[in-house]
Amino acid sequence: MVQAGNLKLELNLRGKGWGISFDERELRLAAIQNKRNLMTLTGEDVLPEFADKSEEEVLEFIDDFQAKFHVKRADAFLVLPRNQVRIQMADFPLEAKENLDEAVSYQMANYFPGDLELWQFFPQEVSRGDQLRVMIVAVKKEVLGHAFSFIRRWNLKLAGVTIDTFALFNAFVRNYAEDLKERHHMMFHFFSDGMEMLSCSEGRLTSSFFLKYPDWEDPERARQQMVADLELGFSQTRREPGDFENYFWVGRPPEHIGRLLKEEFGFPENSQRDAANELLPIDAVPAYGAAVNAVLEKPALGLNMLPENLRRRHKQLPVMIGTVVVALVLIVMLGLEIKDYMGLRRQYNRLEEQRVEVMARMNELAAAREKYQAKREEVEMFQRFQASYLFSKLLYVLANELPEDTYLTNLRLQNGNELKIRGESGDPFQVQRILRNVPFLVDIKAPNAITTGRRGDGKKKFNIDAKIKLESLPE
Repeated sequence: MVQAGNLKLELNLRGKGWGISFDERELRLAAIQNKRNLMTLTGEDVLPEFADKSEEEVLEFIDDFQAKFHVKRADAFLVLPRNQVRIQMADFPLEAKENLDEAVSYQMANYFPGDLELWQFFPQEVSRGDQLRVMIVAVKKEVLGHAFSFIRRWNLKLAGVTIDTFALFNAFVRNYAEDLKERHHMMFHFFSDGMEMLSCSEGRLTSSFFLKYPDWEDPERARQQMVADLELGFSQTRREPGDFENYFWVGRPPEHIGRLLKEEFGFPENSQRDAANELLPIDAVPAYGAAVNAVLEKPALGLNMLPENLRRRHKQLPVMIGTVVVALVLIVMLGLEIKDYMGLRRQYNRLEEQRVEVMARMNELAAAREKYQAKREEVEMFQRFQASYLFSKLLYVLANELPEDTYLTNLRLQNGNELKIRGESGDPFQVQRILRNVPFLVDIKAPNAITTGRRGDGKKKFNIDAKIKLESLPE
């Protein structure tokens, strides 16, 4: 289902198309041109009282139209008038979409009582929500036979046959896509014996209700009947008349019906426009919609009642051009993919070389780290042994070199080589000079001031910090 403002770009190379519509009095043709998926009306013509014309006159009319607007017989779509078909809206479970024809056939007698053998049925899915909304089109076989006889009598090679309701909707969705989202529109489609109320909400076909014109011998009673039928038509849309933004008129109603709708009921008479924003002649809209169907590859409602073996399309050139375009696009895309792949391959090879180089460096660093760790352990073991030896040597030096009036209160070795010396002496500075002459002591400091001793014998307290200079492990 085509949603408003969400039309997909399609590869459509058909530049022209035309449509055929008819009623009891007129045969009307319309031709369109398709440029960049914009459908514009290029011409239309009408043959009045065509049923009374000879086949030669009708053929001449069609041939003249084709020659004037350069359209081919195989590019046409024929639409059946709404007053010759019956339509029933039905809801089915979503699971029925897999076997829609079977589900519809099972319920057909409930929707169309009577002899079903006289009718041909065409189900068409129109929307999906909580349920599957289906429009069942019923056409009498004699009506189909009459329409198909046009193909034989007028030498037409049609692309398809549908009903004008679907053609009108497909053209409306195509031309008014930007106005469909969250908006509601109504079409009054007029015939000689009745009118169709065709509603479109949020880009979806929601109802098609056909009402017969009442007998106008009693105007008041006829007016009441029209009011009741219009109310029934609006009830099927599930909206009030004021909810609809536009009322489009298709065809020409009888004078008293038009006056009643416009002047008394207040329904405005609006005309549709094509993609070029040109007004469409009010009687040409069904044929224009048929022409749009002839051009579109995938219409919103794609019902085609013409058997597959009778359908014709003048599409050798579009198919050939389309094939070439697709092939070129694929070649270009393949070339770009190969180029990207080769670039990624070169980048991968460079990264792989860098990875191998980094791994070699990491192995070298690991080996160097192991060697360093082993050497460090040897040095630490040697230094611990050396520190103990030098501390013993220091004790010997202190015992022999310190002045007689000097004694130590604390001698401590910590953190491997840090020396703490505390004591009292008559000449603390002499003690510092002696320690500075010891070759394996460094960083000799007196962090605290020299103070008087506690015994009152004239001696001074001193604090000296030093470090034992350790030698490295020999190579």
